[in-house]
Amino acid sequence: MKKLYTYFLSFLLLIPSIGFGQITTVPEFPDVNSEITITFDSSLESSLGAFTDDLYAHTGVLIEGNTEWQHVIGTWGENTSQPQLTNNGDGTYSLVITPNITDYYSISSGEVVTDIALVLRSSDGSQQTSDLFITIYQEGLNVSFSEPSNNQVVALGDSLAIEVNATENENLSLYVDGTLEENTTLTEISTKILPTETGYHQLVAIATAGTEEARDTVQFFVRANTPTATKDSNIKDGINYINDTSVTLSIYAPEKEYIFVIGDFNDWEIDNSYLMNQDGDYFWITLDDLTAGQEYIFQYLIDGDIRIADPYADKVLDPDNDQYISDTTYPDLISYPSDKTTEIASVFQTAQTDYTWSDSDFAAPEKEDLVVYELHVRDFTEAGNIKTVTDTLDYLQRLGVNAIELMPFNEFEGNSSWGYNPSFYFAPDKAYGTKTDYKDFVDECHSRGIA
Repeated sequence: MKKLYTYFLSFLLLIPSIGFGQITTVPEFPDVNSEITITFDSSLESSLGAFTDDLYAHTGVLIEGNTEWQHVIGTWGENTSQPQLTNNGDGTYSLVITPNITDYYSISSGEVVTDIALVLRSSDGSQQTSDLFITIYQEGLNVSFSEPSNNQVVALGDSLAIEVNATENENLSLYVDGTLEENTTLTEISTKILPTETGYHQLVAIATAGTEEARDTVQFFVRANTPTATKDSNIKDGINYINDTSVTLSIYAPEKEYIFVIGDFNDWEIDNSYLMNQDGDYFWITLDDLTAGQEYIFQYLIDGDIRIADPYADKVLDPDNDQYISDTTYPDLISYPSDKTTEIASVFQTAQTDYTWSDSDFAAPEKEDLVVYELHVRDFTEAGNIKTVTDTLDYLQRLGVNAIELMPFNEFEGNSSWGYNPSFYFAPDKAYGTKTDYKDFVDECHSRGIA
């Protein structure tokens, strides 16, 4: 077969959104009547690094009783209509909300603002942060932890820095697991503790002023030391099905200190029982007592703040795009656990039914005899799924086609794409159908002599 064309592809560098960056505000306890200066330190935001280019804010607010962004400024992606941050020349950027939150976001009477919401984007849109949220306080007495962040992970034997601030105060108290740790008449507590027990622990700050009382609560997790154990030589990267109730997960993660597996099997809680074993640059763990045939959703939690799906998974869930996949294209798609985690998650399922192939006698045409039809699933049929492509093979066969080249169909960013922005190479994109649908397509092609 002669090569009739060459593709020249430009690849967008896909930067994962990891962590929530370093955001500070003046005043420290902003309310809806405040003028607020928001400062973002790019050097502490791992999805941008030490950023120096122009930075724009996609921003709105969260209103009490509603989880969706409200009163969004401008239009997503149109920098001319969105606020540009001031580059301070030292890796930090500032945005001034003036004269106050109420006027800046056009808040209606009766609406209670709980947070300012932001995504910070480069001018060309190729880099951006995760969703960032700034708590908006009610007027009066307030107290807040600036350290540690909620669910922060600390190693056993390491000290934990604690900083609590109150707007005003007659008495400020810090409790650790219900025991009074420190008490002061100042508006700040800054201290360190040395946890001696693994697992979850709770910090409570209580401020009082006259008849007013304010509280803030955070929890932190003390992890055990990473266990070291040699991985069986038969275990490959990714999901290894041992039997109907066990899987072994393995991931290559050089330069990482520890990895937890979180998922349906542990209610998405950090648990030292799910701290992965380390073998050089690999981390692995075997999960037992699983329910045969059940789909389990899971992620790797790396070094306490990076959540990723297994790169070798053949099925992943997307919190932003799965909702737009119809039940006709992918029946009974398992729901993303949006109340448990963020970022893309992976799926494993033991005791899957083996696919019955009928193409054992298929022989591909000789190279010089190939008549290739390049096909984009989304655009080939109105339904835009692989099942409908399978149903139209009579048409392709009548054309004299004896080979079909599908444009890339492994998981790509979003649901509408030519496929040249792959994100998971081993997972067929659910926007086109199930993996069984893809197998049916291949099997039906082969039954017609089509490669």
